[in-house]
Amino acid sequence: MPGFHLYSSNKLEILADTFADLVQAQPISPLQKEIILVQSRGMARWLAMETAARLTIWANCDCPFPNTFIRKIYKLLLPEKSEVSVFGKEFSLWHIMNILPEMLHDPHFSKVAAYVDTGDDLKLYQLAREAADLFDQYTLFRPRMILGWENDIKQVPTDQVWQSILWCRLVNHLHQHLKLPEQHRAKLLQFFEEKITDPAFNPAALPPRISVFGIS
Repeated sequence: MPGFHLYSSNKLEILADTFADLVQAQPISPLQKEIILVQSRGMARWLAMETAARLTIWANCDCPFPNTFIRKIYKLLLPEKSEVSVFGKEFSLWHIMNILPEMLHDPHFSKVAAYVDTGDDLKLYQLAREAADLFDQYTLFRPRMILGWENDIKQVPTDQVWQSILWCRLVNHLHQHLKLPEQHRAKLLQFFEEKITDPAFNPAALPPRISVFGIS
């Protein structure tokens, strides 16, 4: 049946039973891969052995990690926009270190300035590293907030204003100074949602079934 189906249990063996029953009751074309998202290679091997034991034979399956699969789908449906490391925390922290000092005069950055405006490069680096890590998590776990920052900074809660200003400045810096067309994860999610909700979209390019196994 099409749609989203959730099966929960505190025992993996029960979930493996349910998965095997589903595959047997609703088989897909033998020429198409069964896609199963997992969090570890150990889980992939365990599920393959358990499914083979229940169905006698088990082949033509692919068990990617969630991020790997999402990048593959984005590349398939959004070939003109691809996620690259420029928005990764390891890369962005150096750009935050570059742009942050010139923003410390802003009243919204008064607390930040009190921490880093001492000529101590170590403190600047530590704050930039924390901000880069925070932004990286926001694009994954709070994409709506990130997109809201970019669309209307006036509606940002007071305690988030300096973060939103810094984020928007970082995005503009990366695009204007580095001439990069790539987008961060929150923007890619927005493009993806627009793509698949377009009445003209043909879902034939997508896998017929995607299973997510043992991921909390």
